[in-house]
Amino acid sequence: MPPREPNMDDLENFLVEEQLPTADAVKMLRSLGVDTTAFFAEIERRVQDGYSGQLRKVAEREKSARASGATFLGQLASMSRDAMIDLFRQVSEGRFGTAYRDAALARCRNKAPSEFTDDELRTWLEDIGEILGDPDQ
Repeated sequence: MPPREPNMDDLENFLVEEQLPTADAVKMLRSLGVDTTAFFAEIERRVQDGYSGQLRKVAEREKSARASGATFLGQLASMSRDAMIDLFRQVSEGRFGTAYRDAALARCRNKAPSEFTDDELRTWLEDIGEILGDPDQ
């Protein structure tokens, strides 16, 4: 019966048990007949696959969070600066309820809405929409 190819558990056990410097570990694996080039390429592929999978999950969560935000805020990504300032003004005047008004007043304690950058306005409106949701619900 031919020797079986080592798997990731074998590698982990080997590295934990032997506690060798990297160069010595590679040398020992090669002496045992392991194709270290292919083996390490497989490890790198698995790590990259896992990393890519995690990035996809993060993107899906962010997309879902944006979709579940307050619908009355509209499409903030494409909204002009003037439209965002107007929306912020409406929020701070209480048009969407006291929770939104209080949040806007707290946000503007040290700065007028016109002093915010477009990104600051958009981010605040998105964040507060995600936290408080639609005022009618």
